[in-house]
Amino acid sequence: MLDSGDPCVYGPSLYWLLKGFDYQYLEVIPGISAFNAAGAALKKPMIGEGINFVMLTAPHSMFGRSFEKGDKLLKDFSKYDVTMVFYMALSSMDKLVEKFSKYYPPELPMAIVYYAGYSEKERILKSTLGKILDDLKKTDEKWMGLLIIGKAVKS
Repeated sequence: MLDSGDPCVYGPSLYWLLKGFDYQYLEVIPGISAFNAAGAALKKPMIGEGINFVMLTAPHSMFGRSFEKGDKLLKDFSKYDVTMVFYMALSSMDKLVEKFSKYYPPELPMAIVYYAGYSEKERILKSTLGKILDDLKKTDEKWMGLLIIGKAVKS
């Protein structure tokens, strides 16, 4: 079975396969992850130049489905140069912008790499926290995008 994205990070197919599956019949063959494909598309390292670490998560993992948690963690992150990568973020961008606006300036760099790793479909939207919602209105894609936040994506 083939799976796209990062099946060992946020991959529903691998998750469901592993439930009750006999491991002797399972082999995971790594490929280029969505995260690495997005970095290649941006032609930027996700760490370095004062960036202390990279965080990979999804909005519902960090903030909960109701977006009622995660503020303390986000406030703490705002003290450091960190690259934040959010899987499955496009459908909750309005809530993410609201959360980030509490602790970050409108100039916070953001990028969305659509269809990371799919050369015929891949495209990049670079923006900032203050402009991202307006920029998103210009695109039809509402799911297949990896959100990357921080100075690693600054133009």
